[in-house]
Amino acid sequence: MSPRVSVLIPVYNGAAYLGSAIESVLAQTFQDFELVVVDDGSDDHSAALARRYAGVRVICQPHAGISAARNRAVAEARGDLLAWLDADVLYTPEKLARQTAWLD
Repeated sequence: MSPRVSVLIPVYNGAAYLGSAIESVLAQTFQDFELVVVDDGSDDHSAALARRYAGVRVICQPHAGISAARNRAVAEARGDLLAWLDADVLYTPEKLARQTAWLD
């Protein structure tokens, strides 16, 4: 069964912030989601950092820019709904619960 929401994080050299962004997703009160990180050819250790978190699917591609990373994320998504998160932004714990309730 597919998850309700695919949370998609494109990242390019965002290791300084990526861990906090991932943790903000994993701390959601709404749990029917998958988390997909698309590393767009980072020179830092963004992909390795993302792989440290259980349940996070990490896709690596050669650097092609933010649009290509976002398109790849959509192609990889399995959820019924898409939720974007930049690597340097945090979700509040109720974000997915509130948004899915509103959409319902």
